[in-house]
Amino acid sequence: MGATAEKPGEVSQGAERVPFEQRLVEAVRSAARAEVVEALAMEDGSILLDLDLDGYRLAISLTGPRLVQGSLDEALSRQRSLRGRYNNIRNPEAFTVEELRERNLPLYWNERWLRAELSRLGSYTAVARTHGYPSAITIASYAKRKFGISVRKELDAKRQAVYADHDTGSYTERELAEKHGVGLATLRRWLAQKRSRKARRGKRSTS
Repeated sequence: MGATAEKPGEVSQGAERVPFEQRLVEAVRSAARAEVVEALAMEDGSILLDLDLDGYRLAISLTGPRLVQGSLDEALSRQRSLRGRYNNIRNPEAFTVEELRERNLPLYWNERWLRAELSRLGSYTAVARTHGYPSAITIASYAKRKFGISVRKELDAKRQAVYADHDTGSYTERELAEKHGVGLATLRRWLAQKRSRKARRGKRSTS
């Protein structure tokens, strides 16, 4: 967290001016792994979030945060309850998907299931959102600790393979998604990111 502080505001990208908030949202949403490493309450009433986006650390200051959904009391109570329940389970990674379902336990405890869903959906955030898990960070931590999964390397390789096939013009989006085993929404997001980067480079080269 020793980088120079960046003040919120608009940043020029060629002829465009992109708000800081929009760039922050893009950085978090496009990350294969977005993790809150630390959260601190500051004396001035703000909150400092230490983020890890695919191995790159950002420190973000939030002023006047508001709860727009859910209950903090319920969230904390649920976390304590689940922690106590899960701590009593030995070798959770040995369960089959069927056994996890029968016991109402997290499906991401099964390595094969987790790898398949990461490949299909593209990120821990998408896995958590799709299956109703409260924390992508918890899934990422478990995957790294139990299975040594490095999502960034695997997804980067898959993304580049998608780009290479897309550039040939020989595949539809659906065919690309099926060939590389990713969800159609993830594939479209990757292609949109590629077009956005290409457009920004084009504007810089002509400015």
